[in-house]
Amino acid sequence: GSGNDAGNGANQPTLVSNAVNGWPAVNFNGSQFLQMPNTGYSNFTSGMTAILVAKPNSVAAGARLFDLGNGATNDNVSMSLPSTTGLTFSTYNGSTGSSVTASSGVTLGQFQLMEAAYNGTNTATLFTNTAQAAQSTTMQTLNNLARTGYLGQDPVGGNRFNGQIAELLIWNRQLTVAERTTV
Repeated sequence: GSGNDAGNGANQPTLVSNAVNGWPAVNFNGSQFLQMPNTGYSNFTSGMTAILVAKPNSVAAGARLFDLGNGATNDNVSMSLPSTTGLTFSTYNGSTGSSVTASSGVTLGQFQLMEAAYNGTNTATLFTNTAQAAQSTTMQTLNNLARTGYLGQDPVGGNRFNGQIAELLIWNRQLTVAERTTV
């Protein structure tokens, strides 16, 4: 409705109509991705919250759930899977990066709720299925500039995701605990 539809002319993922609790999901086979429009991903100076419902089927280290940026390591903000059980949230200020990683909490073959809450200065917290999984207080701040968004890969065409994504919600501020619970 607001023109924020993702698309891809080639290597499009498929839709699974009844994937989780009667709702659809997008199925990525490890070679597919979607490009998101270049609107709404510029100003995270007040923070960011990303809430994702996904089911990884297999993991190649670094597989991107989403990546918003201007190249491989150029003002990016991303959520990725570093291992079969891990979850990482990364921020880049220019080419200087930082990340927070939860080494466990992700389960292959199951839908789960994955969240990253970033306060806009230095702290990011990861949650899986609403439980805190990891926190870092040394995150890079994000510049206010246009970013290209991808679902299922990084901005240069690698680190592809294999699994299903049923929902991705992104806010340009850190949601409160009460707001996250409501969502």
